[in-house]
This record gives sequence, C-alpha cells and structure tokens, in this order.
Amino acid sequence: MEEYKHKENFGSLFKNNYKEKENQPVYVGTANVDGVEKKIAAWINETKKGDKYFSIKFSDIEDEKTVKSVKPKAETVSTDDDLPFWMIGGSLTPF
Repeated sequence: MEEYKHKENFGSLFKNNYKEKENQPVYVGTANVDGVEKKIAAWINETKKGDKYFSIKFSDIEDEKTVKSVKPKAETVSTDDDLPFWMIGGSLTPF
C-alpha cells in the first residue's frame, strides 16, 4: 500500500491508541511543514480558568528512525594473545 503524503502545510492527528502513561500524547500524527514531513504529538491541557487547549509538539521523523536504528558499538581490543574481544559496558567479552 502506498504511503499517504500530505499537501504542503497540512497534516492529520489521530487518537493515540497506544498511550500507556499520562505524559504520552493523546493524539499523534504527521504533517507536511514547508515541504518537510514532521511527526505531531498533541496533549489536552487546561488553563487556570478551566479552558481546555491543545499543546502541540512537532519533531523530525528522521530523528526518530535514526534513534531506533542506532545500536551501541562494540570495540575490538587485542590482548597479549592477540585474540579479539568486545568491549561492552567496561568489561571484555569474547566473541
């Protein structure tokens, strides 16, 4: 199925059915902001007077994909025996 692309400066929000914690957004979605796809998160807040409003956060979609795909790098080190080991969490582990 082809991925939907928004027209420039348009977006969509949907109820966050995966919300597990109070600090997670109530609504999530995507938008095209000046030609760049962005992720949107929205929370429902209330003023001191009791008026409700949306608090909205825009973030780069690429940043999220990069963070999820980055894995910790293991360093290869040599010992006197010249055997390779992985340096993980400060301890040597043979591979």
